Amino acid sequence: SHSLQYIREEGKRETRHFVVTGAGTKDGYVASGRGTEFSYQGEGFSKLNYYGDGSVWLEAWTHDGMEEGRLLYKTQMKPPYEDPLEEEIELPDTDYTDST
Repeated sequence: SHSLQYIREEGKRETRHFVVTGAGTKDGYVASGRGTEFSYQGEGFSKLNYYGDGSVWLEAWTHDGMEEGRLLYKTQMKPPYEDPLEEEIELPDTDYTDST
């Protein structure tokens, strides 16, 4: 599919997210369907941003001949943690040089 799309599917126990990012060099027809929150039939790319508070955001961008690009769409896919850790956790210093 040569388009940018974001489809959110609400289930009984979980929410599924489908991100289509096949618009690097071509564009193609795209239709809005069930669960489609965003669709764009031009060239562009999608970007997932993961933040320290646990939230996840999706951005859809196009270049439109601009050097910086243009933000087409932004949405929060996952909210922040309800009970974030207040202190930093110290991980053990393990040597994996002999591992494959």
